[in-house]
Amino acid sequence: MREPMRSGKRRKLFSLVWSLKFLLANFLVTNPSSAEVYYEINELEGLRKEKETQATAINNRSSVVGFSKDEEGNVFALLWEGKKTIELGVSEGESLSQEDSASKRSIAFAFGINEKNQIVGGIAVGGSWPIVPFFWEDNEFYTIPTLLMGGMAYDINNNMQIVGYSEFAFFIYIQYATLWEMAEDKTIKRVIDLCVEDQNENSFDEIDELIREYNSEAYAINNKGKVVGRLFTYLAEEPLSYGFFWENGTITPLDSLGGEQSLANDINDNDIIVGEAQTKEGKWHAFMWQSGEMIDLGTLRGEESSAQAINNLNQIVGSSTSADGTRQAVLWENGRIFNLNSLIPPGLNVILETAVDINDKGDIVCNGKNAKGEKRAFLLRRIVEFPPPSQGKEEWVIIKEVADKKEIINRVGEDENGNPDESLSLIHI
Repeated sequence: MREPMRSGKRRKLFSLVWSLKFLLANFLVTNPSSAEVYYEINELEGLRKEKETQATAINNRSSVVGFSKDEEGNVFALLWEGKKTIELGVSEGESLSQEDSASKRSIAFAFGINEKNQIVGGIAVGGSWPIVPFFWEDNEFYTIPTLLMGGMAYDINNNMQIVGYSEFAFFIYIQYATLWEMAEDKTIKRVIDLCVEDQNENSFDEIDELIREYNSEAYAINNKGKVVGRLFTYLAEEPLSYGFFWENGTITPLDSLGGEQSLANDINDNDIIVGEAQTKEGKWHAFMWQSGEMIDLGTLRGEESSAQAINNLNQIVGSSTSADGTRQAVLWENGRIFNLNSLIPPGLNVILETAVDINDKGDIVCNGKNAKGEKRAFLLRRIVEFPPPSQGKEEWVIIKEVADKKEIINRVGEDENGNPDESLSLIHI
């Protein structure tokens, strides 16, 4: 699974508790005996007084994309890069001042980013509909032509292949999964409707030919050019959705987990697909699909789960309901599921609801709520080799907490006399 124009404002990330670092239990290490693993958690804020920030994707440079929303309903595409927050601009080919950028933008989403920090998403130029796909690189913004009136770009691979959908909305609503191939000069050299059997045929001469049994959208593309997404229809008594896998002009619908529906969210370079599918009881469960076999990834003792993204180490992130019905951000690794909220010291009152992406370093981006109850994006940055408390002891502080620390850390703190004390946790600030 799993997010325009020239940059306006920049600002440092707001780091939760001064870049809180906490120890992650060894079960999250690919080789648990090799090293202890720490995570640094950062709350990702926008540049305005937004009511919400959402992360959508992360690359191996740990650059994060997403968007923010304000009280007036405006949406701002964002790039979080290192210590900076960059608000993507809105006018093609223009160099906008911060004031111009603020006045002209109203709706912009960033959804995908590759290793070159090239970003794709969708924007309503000038605040007017329809939304159209965009490509962004080095403060330059380019709109992407679609097969129909508008559309959205969800993902981009390292070969500048972009996937999303083209849409038509006038009396009827039509949506087609689309693949764009971009040249180095930023021109589009090929546009492909993924659900047309003969890719060389133009099926858009007559409006009647646009009405198909299913609409479609493409969510992810790997570096081999293989695509996943969903086919869906609103024409049935109940809306139906079927995940699909596309390769070299051939589209393959994915099975379910015994139910009727499925949804494919992401594919890695090992051609492993993740998403969610219905069980025979009608519940949605996260799945992993490989070589024609679909595996139920299970839940946190709740009823439903969803797999949003997979990296090239086959680590999977998403969400699951727990026994009490609340939604929790989770990680699947080596056949096991882990609740990422078990890593958060209870006193911080942070809730991670959904993990939306994971890079090959193990860094995870989540969406949830901060201590004020505001919807926020969070970056969990994995630190494999971090100095233990016995080294650089002046950098460590001891913080009293009321909850049981055994679920949060596997190293206890020391009291003022240097004696082990399990009521203390060690947090680097």
